[in-house]
Amino acid sequence: MLAAAQARDFPRMLELQRGFHDLLADLFQVLAGKTKIDGAYNKLWLRLGGFSEAQYQACRRLLEREYPDWLPQ
Repeated sequence: MLAAAQARDFPRMLELQRGFHDLLADLFQVLAGKTKIDGAYNKLWLRLGGFSEAQYQACRRLLEREYPDWLPQ
């Protein structure tokens, strides 16, 4: 998103922002009701730290299916 903003490519920037919002909304539905502190959610990208293996796998499947462009290469 930073590259799009620097290039003043506002349509792309908004597209990325919307995609990231959708991704987070879907992931938090998978994790709904879990009592974790903010730091645990921040670790989501690094093996979804702080969550069970089953929760990690559920989020991983969601990412692979719905948001493959957001996964690390």
